[in-house]
Amino acid sequence: MDALSFAILAGAGLTTVWLLWYTHRRLPAELDERMRDSLQAFSKAIELRFPAFEGVGQRVRRLAVAVGREMRLDRPTLRRLELAATLRDIGLCAIPYALVNEIPEPDWTKAERATFERHPEVSAAMLEMTPSLRELAPIVRWHHASYDGSDNWDHASPVGNALPVEARVLKVVSDYVRLERRMGDLLARERLREGFSLQYDPLAGYALLRVLTSARAGDRERAVGVS
Repeated sequence: MDALSFAILAGAGLTTVWLLWYTHRRLPAELDERMRDSLQAFSKAIELRFPAFEGVGQRVRRLAVAVGREMRLDRPTLRRLELAATLRDIGLCAIPYALVNEIPEPDWTKAERATFERHPEVSAAMLEMTPSLRELAPIVRWHHASYDGSDNWDHASPVGNALPVEARVLKVVSDYVRLERRMGDLLARERLREGFSLQYDPLAGYALLRVLTSARAGDRERAVGVS
């Protein structure tokens, strides 16, 4: 075989290897990254569609990560927690606009409440379609599940420490943010305490209280000029 033929065959071989690598590794990764970006943008669009949720996503995400650090969760778990906090409510796209924006939550009928409570299942189903986000599906599916399982719509859901720790954190943080907006910080904290070991994992609950107390102390120090 002459040098030219060898060079052509070698070039063809390298091209084939590159195409195989791109087709099986790089292309799926690029598509997956685009899907991830699309879901994050979609999550933001959900807040724009439902003004009642404006700012909630960012607040939940920041508090959830702070609670995770307070609980000394490892880096991979914190990463899953942050992503799940960002994407947990994308299933709200299946909820009627009027239910959230025009009817106060206390006035929902049993059927309307059941409709709303199914949105984590929709969110999880959407995440399962994206390979790199599939591991978040159980977290998102159970992020409204009670610790003791007493008021879970799906009686097959895990309970207690069988729930993903990320879901347990999101449960207490999401409920705190919702209650805080409705009744203020102090009453929201008291309501949470009443649910420790029932609705909420007490470890996650007390970690949240420590984070909130630390944040308020920092605010007071800044207000009086303490450095």
